[in-house]
Amino acid sequence: CYYVDGVFMEGTSTLRPLSIGQLVMALCLSRAAELESDIVEIANTLESSSEKLENLAEIESLLQDMTSRATNYKSVLDLSKNKKSRLYDIVNTLEQKAYFIPLMYLYQLKDEGKITEEEITKVINIFYSVAMRKLVCRVSATNNQYCAAIVQQLRILNAEEYTSDDVCDIIKTWGGQNATPNDVIFAECLRTQPIYISLKSKKCRHFMYELHKHKRKEIILDENISVEHIMPQTLSEEWVNQLQKDGSVEKHEHYLHTIGNLALTGHNSELSNNTFADKKEIYRNSAFLETQA
Repeated sequence: CYYVDGVFMEGTSTLRPLSIGQLVMALCLSRAAELESDIVEIANTLESSSEKLENLAEIESLLQDMTSRATNYKSVLDLSKNKKSRLYDIVNTLEQKAYFIPLMYLYQLKDEGKITEEEITKVINIFYSVAMRKLVCRVSATNNQYCAAIVQQLRILNAEEYTSDDVCDIIKTWGGQNATPNDVIFAECLRTQPIYISLKSKKCRHFMYELHKHKRKEIILDENISVEHIMPQTLSEEWVNQLQKDGSVEKHEHYLHTIGNLALTGHNSELSNNTFADKKEIYRNSAFLETQA
């Protein structure tokens, strides 16, 4: 095989035969036009591969972040399913799932060694108090924006170590629709607001049970326990006569759903529209001291 003026020739020739190296070079030269497009394509592929490698690094980082967030979400979710946890009450009874947002962030801080599990438990108790106060006082409920703002403020704080006091301080500084009712406002609302309407039956039952548990021996709250209206929602003739006698007929609607007219009992169907005298006989045997009173 010989190479003359860019053409390969076979047969005998007085020309010196090509070495292997020269043959390779000759092949490259003869296919220069074809190789040019191939080289460009290969170069583009390599450049694209380089970008892909960078993207893969970004993707790996994102996946690690997603894994961490998923793990934190599972921690919060598992806690919300534990009936002994206050978070269970927040999510399942008070129906305030937005608190998942700051709690996931707090578990991220826990992974970084910046907050303890004990402090997170205290934060959950703070969230429960805030949620219950807002519900009783009929102010705007906690939403995603409110909880996202807690995370934002914690990030601004940028502390080496966080405690429940940090969260409490953040919440206390907010006013307007994000304000949490203080003790004075909460006490007044508890006395005057129609909590049976504000909380609905399920939440009201839970709230009254928590009041009972606060300083007294715990009673298991089973499905038979419900909220009883002492002065019934629909007045019988006996009740109308009694209220007229006491000059209190006009107060029926005003006080009907307030806490002073509510009691926990397992005998709601028996009590029904019975007279107050008949009801008191059943109340005396109640396991709930507040109902006995």
